[in-house]
Amino acid sequence: MITFDTGAKILLSFTAVFFLVFFYLCSLWSRPMHPEKRHIIGLMLSAIYGLAFLLIGFLALGIFFLIRENWEYWFNLIQSIFFK
Repeated sequence: MITFDTGAKILLSFTAVFFLVFFYLCSLWSRPMHPEKRHIIGLMLSAIYGLAFLLIGFLALGIFFLIRENWEYWFNLIQSIFFK
């Protein structure tokens, strides 16, 4: 069974990889237009999208663990709503 702590560590690792790859790609993308500011553009875009990735990931992780901990409640609720 995966715990919330392990899920958070995996999410942080994926966020770091996402940030580095996105920084590299944004730096390559902005080189022809703004060669002197390419690292700043890459850093700003990577930071914005990295934080969005992290926020969405933690929300999904929290919802996943809330559902997993109370799966019997959710199963019975869905069953009572749709299969009366």
